[in-house]
Amino acid sequence: PIVWVYCAEIFPMRCRARALGVTTVANWVGNFIIAQFTPVMLDTIQFSTFFVFGFFCFLGVLLSAYIPETKGVPLENIQELF
Repeated sequence: PIVWVYCAEIFPMRCRARALGVTTVANWVGNFIIAQFTPVMLDTIQFSTFFVFGFFCFLGVLLSAYIPETKGVPLENIQELF
């Protein structure tokens, strides 16, 4: 859920609607790919599927350390953070 808030904040006003559309499509495509490959991975590599998803979760935690805090920053000033 926090991804939707962050995507809504990081884009400038002039292209926010289009950029949110692109991020929504990317999210749905990513979810579709995960839904299609998970059964195949469970059949081929079985329990190691857990390690694949665990790796990406760990990568997400590392990435979150580099995302700046936007609490209390007006939308007009968000672009300066990036």
